[in-house]
Amino acid sequence: MKDFRDAEKLMHEIDVWANENLADAEVIPRKYGLGPSETWAVRLRISGPAVADPDTLRRLAEEAKQIIAASPQAKVVRTDWRQRVPTIVAVYDVTNGRWTNVDRRNIGDATRRAFDGVIVGHYREKDKLLPIVLRAVDSEREEAAAILPNLQVSRAFGGNMIPLAQVTRDIRMEWEDPLIWRWDRRRAVTVQAVPVGLASELRTPELVEKISKIELPAGYTMEWDGEYKSARDAQASLVPGIVPAVLIMGLILVGLFNSYRKPLIIVLIIPFAMIGVTLGLLITRQPFGFVALLAAMSLAGMMIKNAIVLVDEIDALQAAAQAPFDAVINAAVSRLRPVLLAAGTTVLGVIPLLSDVFWVSMSVVIMFGLTLGAVITMVLLPTIYALLFGIKNPAEATGSNSATSAPEVA
Repeated sequence: MKDFRDAEKLMHEIDVWANENLADAEVIPRKYGLGPSETWAVRLRISGPAVADPDTLRRLAEEAKQIIAASPQAKVVRTDWRQRVPTIVAVYDVTNGRWTNVDRRNIGDATRRAFDGVIVGHYREKDKLLPIVLRAVDSEREEAAAILPNLQVSRAFGGNMIPLAQVTRDIRMEWEDPLIWRWDRRRAVTVQAVPVGLASELRTPELVEKISKIELPAGYTMEWDGEYKSARDAQASLVPGIVPAVLIMGLILVGLFNSYRKPLIIVLIIPFAMIGVTLGLLITRQPFGFVALLAAMSLAGMMIKNAIVLVDEIDALQAAAQAPFDAVINAAVSRLRPVLLAAGTTVLGVIPLLSDVFWVSMSVVIMFGLTLGAVITMVLLPTIYALLFGIKNPAEATGSNSATSAPEVA
């Protein structure tokens, strides 16, 4: 490709080609991930006790798999235990084995020698150590399953070899799990899914609610993994730094204004910036990931800066002998242009980041959040300031007193 925007088209072409030429294969094209990235964006882990029944785990995983596969946003859904495989099982006859001096280890060596081979030594070639494998020739290995009862087994203490049928009660085929995964030393099966779009579009609250209704036997647990958990872990890693930063900013604000109500007003303004952030992410269809979270933290600082400018101007006008109501109105009017110009230059400065695949979410958060946040600050902060300090419009107070005294004059 010459342009990263061609990736979506190429992925579609790979899907079409794989479906036509590799019908039995599971081909999953995906773009290179920036930040926390998982091959399986959505994963649901179901775990049980250390000796949990594999059939129970598979049944629970199959129920969850069907629920996820029913979603139109699901592209590929499977479990990490994969399909069961056929295995030839030779049931050891203890009585005949003791009489003939053949134990289970002898049977295992004989069957391995007939199929996969037994390592009998090593060959060194320069700095490589290559195993020397003893096994039957290709023609015998292809027919070994059919003539398994006649497979010759060596005795524990030497002597003549005897056929496998003489020391086994039965030779049958069984289905077994080729992989049994564990998580925290507990047997666990993971339902893995690749979404059509974003992982959040597949892992919807409705889907989570349906899966949470699956009845789990005692001792079994269920937890979400994938990009959802990676994002939560990345966000949780910021908490040790956020808490001291918030405390320091709070102390600075209290010390700056020598008051508790004014810092409270500034803090109450910050959450309203999320209105613009949410709107921008929905319009551009960008995820609120780690980079977007960093942008939101920076946006909070910008909102605090605008609020400090406005509150400080109100205090300055009141110190200049203006009435409290007039000071609030005049401060909002006089600071409107500086606040909007500062927000506008910041928004224009991050516009080039919209074309960058890594920083696009940061650009969207700052652009939409700061644009709407600046407007909200200039309207909502004076209102909250007047409410907390009990500032009323003198004109309305005069009109109210006149209306009350009118009947007395009449």
